Amino acid sequence: MPDALSGLRVLDFTQAWAGPTASRFLGDFGADVIKVESETRPDLSRLVGPYPGGDLDLDASGYFVEWNRNKRSVRLNLRDPDDISIARRLAVTCDALVENFSPGVMKRLNLDYETLCAENPKLVMLSLSGFGATGPLCRAPAFGQQIEAISGLMSVTGYTGGSPLKPGVAYPDPLSGIAGAAAVLSALRARRSTGKGQWLDLSMLEITTAQLSQPLLAAQINGIAPEAIGNSGYSYAPHGIYPCSGDSEAWIAIECRTQEEWLAFLHALGEPDELKDERFLGLSGRLNHQGDLDAVLSALTVEHDASALAIELQELGVPAAKVATISDTFQDEHLRSRGFWMPVFHPALGNIDTAGPMAVLSRTPARVRIQPAMLGEHSKQIVDELDVLETQGSSDSISCSRSSVDSVAPLAGVRVVEFATNVAGPYAGKLLAALGADVIKVETHTGDPIRDSGPQPRSVEGGDGERSGAAFLSLNMGKRGVHVDLKETIGRDRFMRLISSADILIEDIESDCDLGLLEGMPSDLIHVSVTPFGRIGPRSSWRGGDLVCWASGGMAHVTGESDREPLRAGADQCAHLAGLQATTGALIALHYRDETGLGQHVDISLEEAAASIVESAVTDYQMINHVRGRMGTRHPAAH
Repeated sequence: MPDALSGLRVLDFTQAWAGPTASRFLGDFGADVIKVESETRPDLSRLVGPYPGGDLDLDASGYFVEWNRNKRSVRLNLRDPDDISIARRLAVTCDALVENFSPGVMKRLNLDYETLCAENPKLVMLSLSGFGATGPLCRAPAFGQQIEAISGLMSVTGYTGGSPLKPGVAYPDPLSGIAGAAAVLSALRARRSTGKGQWLDLSMLEITTAQLSQPLLAAQINGIAPEAIGNSGYSYAPHGIYPCSGDSEAWIAIECRTQEEWLAFLHALGEPDELKDERFLGLSGRLNHQGDLDAVLSALTVEHDASALAIELQELGVPAAKVATISDTFQDEHLRSRGFWMPVFHPALGNIDTAGPMAVLSRTPARVRIQPAMLGEHSKQIVDELDVLETQGSSDSISCSRSSVDSVAPLAGVRVVEFATNVAGPYAGKLLAALGADVIKVETHTGDPIRDSGPQPRSVEGGDGERSGAAFLSLNMGKRGVHVDLKETIGRDRFMRLISSADILIEDIESDCDLGLLEGMPSDLIHVSVTPFGRIGPRSSWRGGDLVCWASGGMAHVTGESDREPLRAGADQCAHLAGLQATTGALIALHYRDETGLGQHVDISLEEAAASIVESAVTDYQMINHVRGRMGTRHPAAH
């Protein structure tokens, strides 16, 4: 079985974390990625370690190994005209080029899109920078923390009443890398219709700000900028992280979304009198007294073991999980059973586990085809190939039908049925709609519960909007909506007819009853499931939302202040990230279907969305036995 992106050829001029993540994602699913660097201008990740002996070694950096599997390395000095000529010859043979130099650098090297396009009109070129290639900030240097500040992410991340904080890792980097891979795949699909490539200008600031669509829209509706609220929720209570017995890093994340879950939670704690206070009897009371409720709960949970309590609560149907430390995440049985940790071998480092591709594809799973390379390891092989490819007269790329059309929406003609609620699945549907797909949102008689997540807009007459709060509006633009009653035979039949007409199905079904609807799916359907812990593995039946999965995936442990409880990032970042991963997974599966006619299942886990961005901390743990903790806005290497 060929890999999903087999036959694609990508030239990689990226460094650090964001750019290499984009090209690694393409390489994980079969693209031939050629990484360009030299001793005088190596990938920045080669310069920061960690190193086995502690001393600088360009060929022994743990971060480089983490972010650069499935790539071949060619050594080119981009100050040498002869090597520039080789780079241009390589670009002629490629389908895509990815770079994250400062804007203007590729132009000075005569490797800009206008120059390369004249020689390879089918080339798709991605330029990934902090602020984009235009605008007043375009030449400003940028790393993750500046982007987190300017985007507004830090303003909604923090303890109630406290200072702005950042996620525990440079979150915009992996986020932008995944978006970059999706952008390349989208442009390659558009090329099938037009026969032409295009230039993609991707800004880390814009993709990070896009993850904040809900608070941005809320601010427009009521004129008030949302503030950080710690681990509290707007719709559910309890919704927080609480101490448990054992050491100071024993914590549990709990979300009670319904009254039934609240009653089950009370049962698990032994029906304590403190929680039978009239303030806590109903949801509105618990929301209005979250501070008091959290204080009572903290005094109760501290008597329990975090893992045991989480298991008991999940058995009762209550979303909960232990807050995983970095070592917990690395050793986690569930993640390993899903193949999340991908082992690689490096001559200088030996065996090391690297974070997985963030999407489990049933027919064409990601795999390690090429071990992380020594600097310039494949130079002779790659240069020798040029003579053969140039003799052939064209790149070994996907077939393109020539057309007079200059532009087309990448997903024009693609139908998506979205049977998903809340954030992750609808965000994936929103992104696919933005790429031109006909997205049909299916709701049952109760409607998407996020419709009630305010503030609500006002109608022209001044009355309240009809269950269309800021969260729903921000996640569902560009879609058509239908209602079906799955309790009725006619409703189930209509739902199945919709699926049979679809190219892509996005679902986040929890109940076993509704899962039965998915039996016997068409062989060409791309079925994307977005669930808390994935469809396979020991925790596949567990429930959880953004908070629980952020905690279980290891991100809460490194977010916040060292003397305070672990913290989630504001505006449901775990769920948004999972939605972006679902979009990219769907585009990979769609590329494969365009080549073979075969669909497949794309299994997305919110927990793995969080685990995927603590990969640098896990590399520290493996190589130097360091368990990273919470550092507020401080950084382990910069000051």
